[in-house]
Amino acid sequence: MPNGLFSMDPPRHDRLRPILDTLFEKAISGLDTAAASIAKPLLDAAKSSRRLELVSNYAMPLPSNVLKIVLGISDDDWRGVEHWVSGVVAGHDYTAPAASQAMGGTCALALGAYFQALTRPGCPMRAAQGRMIDLMLLKAEVEGMLHEEVQMTLVNLAVAGYLSTVFLLATGTLNLLRNPEQLALLRGKPELMGNAIEEMLRFDAPAQLADRYVAADTEIAGVKLKAVDQITAVLGTAKRAPDASAHPDGVDRS
Repeated sequence: MPNGLFSMDPPRHDRLRPILDTLFEKAISGLDTAAASIAKPLLDAAKSSRRLELVSNYAMPLPSNVLKIVLGISDDDWRGVEHWVSGVVAGHDYTAPAASQAMGGTCALALGAYFQALTRPGCPMRAAQGRMIDLMLLKAEVEGMLHEEVQMTLVNLAVAGYLSTVFLLATGTLNLLRNPEQLALLRGKPELMGNAIEEMLRFDAPAQLADRYVAADTEIAGVKLKAVDQITAVLGTAKRAPDASAHPDGVDRS
């Protein structure tokens, strides 16, 4: 499959990343009201039933539906996209059964085909103007971004664009419940929410691992690596070292 932004190497990545950053800022402009309108009925339903299955009833639908708006995808199409994304994520786990991994590959192909069709000129399924798909296609004509690059970058955004927020909402809530003094502090000082989010990201990162391939022979911490060797960055250890944080193994953002 062609490269999207997430798998590009310099200098192509360095050229396209600033362009896409600017487009994304435009696509999310004024989205606070829309996000609040999605969150309110979810919270109202929890309040009326006095029960909440956090992931399926809130942490999943909120960021998922926000991303749907950001990309500019219809409600009917998004339901299928969500299922494909779930299949890709399940299949990406190397400990998953062979059938799940095969299904993940099938779902990845389906996502690629969907965005290939959606980004074709005159596609009737494209409706939302001023959102990411529309902006990327308009900019691609000016900046020389290849159709395949637009297609696969949209696949990247669909897969990685909301699940990290799902995990952050879930693990962040769990860790606050496990640390009631921090929860009480946050309730008393809601202005600390920004700091609390940063602490949740540090303490229990929603993405724990990232695989990369070495571009050229090098040496890291005395270990010699050859070009194309695969390495895994353990993101969850970031700022967990005693010399990187005053409270590496505790939740504290007071």
